[in-house]
Amino acid sequence: MQIGLLGGLEVRGADDRDITIPSGKQRTLLALLAIHGGRVVPTEQVVDALWGDDPPPRVRNGLQALASKLRSALGAADLLVMRSGGYALELPADAVDLHRYENLVTAARGAAETSVAVAAAVARHLPAPLAGHLLRLAETAYSQGMSDVLMATAGLLVAGAVLMALFLPARSPDAEHTAARDAAAVPA
Repeated sequence: MQIGLLGGLEVRGADDRDITIPSGKQRTLLALLAIHGGRVVPTEQVVDALWGDDPPPRVRNGLQALASKLRSALGAADLLVMRSGGYALELPADAVDLHRYENLVTAARGAAETSVAVAAAVARHLPAPLAGHLLRLAETAYSQGMSDVLMATAGLLVAGAVLMALFLPARSPDAEHTAARDAAAVPA
């Protein structure tokens, strides 16, 4: 089962068919429990979310009946459970789009921080102008959350530095002097 909370409540069964949740209170109960990602929501909090300051006289019986109707609508009696003085939805966190999104954001933050660390490590092995460019790029990419751009650019800079080291001879003042003298000695 998949539950979508971002952009409106959507429920898809294990067979990928839409499941209609008929009443507003059932939709509210399902959304409240899905937001809490398997954690128990105390009965008082559920009652407050459903009825506010005006609960019905036999509110606990009404809540149990509402939970039973929601279980029927979902077609899964073991999905909505009562335990420890409250209700919980027995679903893995990735079954709810909100929690998948939160996990992706956390992973992206970690990737961005890793990208900056990689850029700093790579910069230590680059010529100074390339290293400075890479570090500026890393700071910009990190602040804009673009770790993929940073990693691609770091790869290109490393490749460029390797090619430079392989194909451009090292120049020293003596080598430049010798090259200038040899060029002057060649007849035009």
